[in-house]
Formats: sequence, C-alpha cells, structure tokens
Amino acid sequence: CPSDCACSGTTVNCTGRGLTSIPSGIPPSTIVLLLNRNQISSISTTLLDHLDSLKTLDLSDNALTSLEEAQFAFQNDAYLDLSYNSITRINSNSFPPSLVTLNIAYNSISLWSRSLYSPVQLKSLDMRGIAMSSLTLPRLQHLSSLETLKISGPRLATVSSSLLNGLTALKNMELSNSLISSLPSNFFAGSPSLEKLSLKSNNISRSPSKIVTLLSLLKRIDLSNNRITQIMQNISSPNLHSIDLSNNLIHSINPRTFENSSSNSIKLLDLSHNQLTALPRDLFKLTRQLETLNLSHNNIALTVLDLHTPIFNPELVVWDLSYNRISFVVPLLFVSLRKLVRLHLHGNSLSVFSLHFVVNSPLLTELTLQNNAIQNLAFHVGVHLTDLDFISGNFLRFLENDTFSGLSWLRCLNLSHNRIMHIDSDALTTLPNLVTLDLSGNRLTSLGAASVSSTSLKSLILSNNFLVKIAMTLPNIPAHAKARLTGNLWNCDCEL
Repeated sequence: CPSDCACSGTTVNCTGRGLTSIPSGIPPSTIVLLLNRNQISSISTTLLDHLDSLKTLDLSDNALTSLEEAQFAFQNDAYLDLSYNSITRINSNSFPPSLVTLNIAYNSISLWSRSLYSPVQLKSLDMRGIAMSSLTLPRLQHLSSLETLKISGPRLATVSSSLLNGLTALKNMELSNSLISSLPSNFFAGSPSLEKLSLKSNNISRSPSKIVTLLSLLKRIDLSNNRITQIMQNISSPNLHSIDLSNNLIHSINPRTFENSSSNSIKLLDLSHNQLTALPRDLFKLTRQLETLNLSHNNIALTVLDLHTPIFNPELVVWDLSYNRISFVVPLLFVSLRKLVRLHLHGNSLSVFSLHFVVNSPLLTELTLQNNAIQNLAFHVGVHLTDLDFISGNFLRFLENDTFSGLSWLRCLNLSHNRIMHIDSDALTTLPNLVTLDLSGNRLTSLGAASVSSTSLKSLILSNNFLVKIAMTLPNIPAHAKARLTGNLWNCDCEL
C-alpha cells in the first residue's frame, strides 16, 4: 500500500493527501482507487497498467488540464470520475471501451474530438459545467447503451437537432443551467425511451408542450427557473406524473393546458414562485388524480367565485398555498378533499381560522398558519393533527378554555411570537398528549391558574415574555419536563 494512502481490502484511499502525482506501489488487486482532492496534474499510465481488476477510479478535484489518447485501460465495467479539474481538451480515444460511467463535469473543456467512439458500453455521462458551445459538443450517436446524460454550460445557448440521435436507451436527460431558449422540434426523436427530463435554469420562455407530448414514456419533467410566462398548449403525456414549473413568470394557464385525458396521470404539480393571481380552477377540473399541488409564493387572492364553488380533487394529499394574498378561506373550498393530509397556509393575510373549514378532511395531520394576522382560533372539531408548529407570528392575545378542545392527538404546539397576555385555566387541559409547548416571545406576566394535563410534556418554552416569579409560572408541570425561561423580567429575591 502506498505510504500516503490507506488500504482496506481492495480499496485504496488516497483522498486529500496533498499528492501531486499518482503514487507508486498500488496493489495489483485494487478494485477501487480514490485519488480525489489532491493536486495531481498529470496521469502516468505506467502506474495504472498493472491494475487489471480496477473498476472505480476517482480523480475528481485535482489539477488535471488535458487527457491524451489511451490514458486509461480498465479491463472491467468501470467508473471514472474526472469532475472538478481544469481539463480544457479531450481526445477522441481518451476513454476505454469498458467504461460504464464517466463524470467529466465542471471542467473547462472547450475542445473535444467530435465523436465519442471508444466507450461503447457507457451508460452514464455527466458533462455539466463545461465551457463548450453547441458547435463543439461531441457527437454521441455511438453510445447506444447510454441511459443517463447530463449537460450544462455557461456558453451553451443552442443544441443541434441531431445531438441525441442513436441514443435509443436514454432514460434520464438533464440539459440545465445554460442559455437555451428553445429546443428543435425533433430534438428527442432519437430517444423514445426518455422517462425523466430536466430543462431547469435556462432561458426558455415557452413550455415545450409539443415535444413533451411525443415522449410517451416520460414520467417527470423539470422546467423550473426559466422564463415561461404562460402555458398555452397541452402539456401532457400518457405516463407523465410530475411537472415542476416553479420559479418562472407564469401569470395564466390556458384552460386547454391539461384537457387531454392523459392529464389524469399527473400526481405532482409545482407552480410555486410564479405570478398567478387567482386559483387556476380549470387546472383542478382536469387533473383529478393530482396528489401534490404547490401554489406557494404567488399573488393568489380568493374571489367571489371561490366563495360558492368547491374544488373537486378527491385525490389531493398535499396542498401548499403559503405566501400568497389570501385573507379568508371558506369550508366550501375543501369540501371534497377527503384525502388531504397537509395544508400549508402560512405567510398569508388570514385573520380568522377554524377547523370547521377542513371538517371534511379527516386525514389532515399537518396544518401551517404561521405569519398571518390571526386573532381568533377555533379548533372545536376533532381531527388527528399531531403538530401545530404553525401558529407562531400571528396576533393571538388570549387562549380560551375551548380553543384546543378538538385536538386531543396534539403533541407539538407552537404559539411563539404572538401577543398572548392571558391563558384560561383549562385552555391546555384538553391536550393530554402534548410533548412540546412553545409560548416564547409573547406578553405573559404569569400563567395564572392555567394548568397542563399532559404527563408526556418534555419541553416548555417560556423565554422572552414578562414573567416575574417562577412560583407563578409552572403550575402542574411534570417533574421530568425541561423549561426554558431566559429573557424574562425575573424578580431575584428570596421568594423565588
């Protein structure tokens, strides 16, 4: 074993040893050779030729600048990681036929012999963060076994319609973090097996609906962080179940967008961080199998129509409406959502909330309401909520005896950063399973006669209030519970 490395079985680990060259004395039986995070600037093939069993070679995060022909001679299905170097040039025969995984990401490659002929067994190729433009991308048509392809680069603005020709086995494609504004209409014609497609972080202004429709096996598409302003055409495929359109400029969705019957396969739709101003009701009508819908960080405000028209999505499990302009909600909105488990309404302008609004969602276990303007709560309806880590940052002033009467399953209650001055004596006795109670950042001078019925309580947080005496602060608290009391106005006399 080389003196600068650690050997264990068939693995030689030389990671981060300050090496400037490949060390000598590597055992011939080595299968995994880790040379990453060093300062190696060149590769000596004579030090690797005897490694007939080598399958994994990690040279990432070094100082390599170029690759010559026939520098690697793996004898088996091999993994080669050359990412995070300073490689500027690659010759066509730099890689052996036995290579299965090649990671060349985050180099400075500007010149690559036009074709990848040698690694015919290659299944995964990562070329992210390279310096090539579309004119210098290598031709890939000989890589008929390729299943995963990742490409990105700060100079990549266009791609050739023939780039993916011959890649019939391609299943996962990422073309991200570039300057691409559109794709040729026949770009995926040679890749009918594509299942996952990521076009995130480009300059795309129109959703590539027609292209997606041609990919009958597509399951997921990521179009996040682009410049799409509206969705005008059908964006569906028979097996498509996940669409990410977050962080765009979408202000409207055409009613025909999801009218195709195949839209019923969509289970996850992310439209967060856009410019929607109203609930996209046509979307609800045409995506009946939707399970997760993220509409957070838009400008959505409920309208008169929303007061009288229910949303019919019986399969919806997660609905995120946080950080919009919603000032009220009504029971009719949730009347058909019987499978709803998570509802996020934090960061809006709600002043009142009642669990009567979600009485038809018996499976609801997570509800977030923090950072609204809520002054009154009504939780008289029995539900299985276990965490109310959500009421912080509102305008609550009082906790009445029946405030939490329908929440016997509750384990975590966060009421921090409100304006609570008074707690009725039995306001917390309806919570027999409570484990954590956070009342920090309020205006309490004492808990008065308020008591806690939960014998499971482990954490009581009362910091940053106006408490004066401990004797007035901890009525009926279990002996094993831990209390946090910092930032109060303690009267430090002998009566503590």
